[in-house]
Amino acid sequence: MRRFETYLLTALLAAHGAGAAEGPAPAAPPAEAKAASEAAPELTPGIPGLKTVDVREHRHLWREIEELQAWERANRISVAEYRGKVIEKTAQFLGFKGSGGQEFTTAAAGAVAGVRDSFRAGRRPEVDPAADQAMFDTGLDEAVARLTAHLRKEPRHELFAKDVKKWLLKLAFGPSEAKEAREAKEAKEAKEAKKAKKAKEAAKIAAAKPASD
Repeated sequence: MRRFETYLLTALLAAHGAGAAEGPAPAAPPAEAKAASEAAPELTPGIPGLKTVDVREHRHLWREIEELQAWERANRISVAEYRGKVIEKTAQFLGFKGSGGQEFTTAAAGAVAGVRDSFRAGRRPEVDPAADQAMFDTGLDEAVARLTAHLRKEPRHELFAKDVKKWLLKLAFGPSEAKEAREAKEAKEAKEAKKAKKAKEAAKIAAAKPASD
């Protein structure tokens, strides 16, 4: 395994939690889950104006992300749906609405794509193995900057900013590469089939028109 891939695996394990490689952890018993949800969360120092409810909602966001990833792994939702729903729930947590929400969604999708592109670029055969990690680090830093540029000096935004790198890694590399490639291929084939059907219908209509004198 190349040094860069070892580095990425370590980063992914850190982003997903120790048991990520073996799938989602078993659900906690109801009593334990209730106790965990009702426990008073600790406030993060260094964020002026941060309230207990902000920390609680932040934890809830991450529980929802873990649940969505479990759904994606169980094929209950597609990779695109997983990423879209995570971005949507994150925007809601941050309080984005209207054009602000659209701008954040666009930036988040672009940042995730940028992380994946930098990873693929580093794996090209012509790339020096000693440089691939630096390429990925640069791409990841650029993606983080692209996303944090839309965050404001607000408690929830500052709380989320601490986890942006982890959030990006989870969205970029959480889903299976094979599944994502298969879904992309199926989407492309469906689009081409729809286009061919429209062309066939147009040709049929044109052939049915009477010839002009």
